[in-house]
Amino acid sequence: MKATISLKNQPEIITDSDVARKYISMVEGAERRGKDFELTLNDVRKMLKVKKCQYTGVTLARYLCTDGVANSNGRTIDRLDPSIGYVKGNVYVVSHVANSIKNVLFEDNNSVVRLPFKGMVKLMGSLSKLGFKEEM
Repeated sequence: MKATISLKNQPEIITDSDVARKYISMVEGAERRGKDFELTLNDVRKMLKVKKCQYTGVTLARYLCTDGVANSNGRTIDRLDPSIGYVKGNVYVVSHVANSIKNVLFEDNNSVVRLPFKGMVKLMGSLSKLGFKEEM
């Protein structure tokens, strides 16, 4: 009899290399955008351990699926105010999809849809309460 192991409900392990990769990626992004970066490795480590999207409350997963495709509920770090850098009080751990929606609605000057940010957060929270599945 062959035993199978399900990793679905296993706790996510955040390694030092995960933290270092994310930290370097964030520093490079800040430099590319000409933004301040004031976070420590420990700040990034704590953010990578956040379990729920701070905008919608959905359960977060790794950013990439096993096939390398972005996971809609994958964990990413967003700057609430894009004109400010990666500084404490301006960074939040959110799902990839919530971050993408925020970018289109609030940061894309060509968007035909414009909502106040607090309205978007309320809308996203309402959708998750209506029973939309966290996994697609």
